[in-house]
Amino acid sequence: MNEAKTINVVWAVEFGGSAVRRFRLTRTDEGYRADRYAEAPCSARWTAGADSSVAAGELPHEEISEPLAACLGNDLVLYRTIPLPPADDATLEKMIHSRLETLLPTQVEKFAAAWMVLDRPTNDLRRVLLCAVRRESLTVVTDLTRRWRSGGADVTTALPALVGAWGELYDENDPVLLMDIGARSTALGIVRDKTLRCCAVVDAGGDAWTEQLARTMNLTREEAEHQKLRQAQQNDPAVRKCLDEVLSAWAKEVREAYNDCLAETTPETRPTRCVLFGRSARLPGAAACVSRTLGIDAEVAPTPDSLHLDEGVQFDAVAPAVGAAIQAMRNPETMIRLARREEDQPAARSYKRRYWVAVIAWLIASVAGLYVLDLHEAAGREKMVATVYRETYHQGGLVKQLAVGDYLESGAPVPLDVIEKITRVAPESIILSSLSYARGGEVSLQGTLGNEKECQEFLEKLTDLGRVDLRRARPDNNRFRFELILTLKRAFTPTSQPASKPASQPAESKPAGVPSKSAESKPASLPTSSPASQPNTPPTTQSATQPTGGAR
Repeated sequence: MNEAKTINVVWAVEFGGSAVRRFRLTRTDEGYRADRYAEAPCSARWTAGADSSVAAGELPHEEISEPLAACLGNDLVLYRTIPLPPADDATLEKMIHSRLETLLPTQVEKFAAAWMVLDRPTNDLRRVLLCAVRRESLTVVTDLTRRWRSGGADVTTALPALVGAWGELYDENDPVLLMDIGARSTALGIVRDKTLRCCAVVDAGGDAWTEQLARTMNLTREEAEHQKLRQAQQNDPAVRKCLDEVLSAWAKEVREAYNDCLAETTPETRPTRCVLFGRSARLPGAAACVSRTLGIDAEVAPTPDSLHLDEGVQFDAVAPAVGAAIQAMRNPETMIRLARREEDQPAARSYKRRYWVAVIAWLIASVAGLYVLDLHEAAGREKMVATVYRETYHQGGLVKQLAVGDYLESGAPVPLDVIEKITRVAPESIILSSLSYARGGEVSLQGTLGNEKECQEFLEKLTDLGRVDLRRARPDNNRFRFELILTLKRAFTPTSQPASKPASQPAESKPAGVPSKSAESKPASLPTSSPASQPNTPPTTQSATQPTGGAR
């Protein structure tokens, strides 16, 4: 390690079940020195569990420029041992993540997890220790780092940190059982050659002893906690008897967890003694109870010679935090981490930069895409307007409708009068299939009549209304089909007045443009067809002649 990267001062903070503790650890020529110790008890300890966020806020404010190492108590951590086939770390990482959903009690997104490889057993499988905590616990650490203006924190868990403290502060390689008695849980780890080989956690700790003592002695939890911690000085027989019963029930659970650990070890890794950590470990009779139950020697962890603590600070209470600080100081690359300091994460910083560059690029691309889409929609609207204009302002569109309106305003008969007039002159056998009133007074008629004679008579009567242009006439299924266009006279007698023709008016006295009776056109003659094609029709076909003269 380069001298520039050597870390000699690390702040440590421990989130225990009963309190949050903080101190500064400095490496010296003689070993380590811990000072600036501060502790904040968890106010909601007995009602809602350890309220770490409130207790952390009560710690003295410090602006920390040195690295920060945080240690989460075992009661906040979920430990799982996973047997996996031999593989490199990258492959193990993928296999562990693929199994997280089945190992964790709820959604994976709600947890932060880290792992470390344990000792390889006799078979070919590798055992991996998975440590997972809820993300709310990391949020408390993040809030503290912001409050103290620290550059983030290395976050680990109590049991691996305790193993780190043991390996650095005690020069022992023989198998040993480390037992961390916390407020709500008890963690067991078998260590050999300063390496954790297997572990187990019991969901009972010093608070369970206090609660049982409070129920038996009819005390409040605060009074029972005081009696428990002062038992060494007071030596009350009633309290002593109650605590012995509580310790015996707790030790049975510890023995079951210890037997599970032994099942995963080989004979050469079985411990010959047990070292107790935690404030509850100093309770009189606790070490003796563990020794009787497990069948091995048990003692409270002695303060190592290489560590100097402030007066009144017990090593067994702060050992996990000391281990977390030592690991962050000496071997940060081998540390099991749930979160890292920002200055130790160049890859993370690079990822953040790439992330924000990608976000900005996405925003620019989105704005550009919306602008292009807006231009495309505007062009589409212009095209639609042009199409409407083209389809409207032509002979069949709005122009046609305006022409019809102009025609009607000029005094031409209205459509109802025209239909009435045609209905009066039409034979009873007529069937109209189409009647339309076009611009300029043109009426299109399509339909059938009983025979050709009725069609001829109908055409003659229509000449009184205007010019008749016969477009088609032919037999059709024992009837006679016709299609014609009637160009109405600009003025004729409306339906409300009797239709009469002035017989005595001489032709030369008629208004200009109105033909005389003799000059009026004859009705169009009907076309005929050959007998070969139409057996029931006249033998020849003649072209329809148009009448002459009706003034428009």
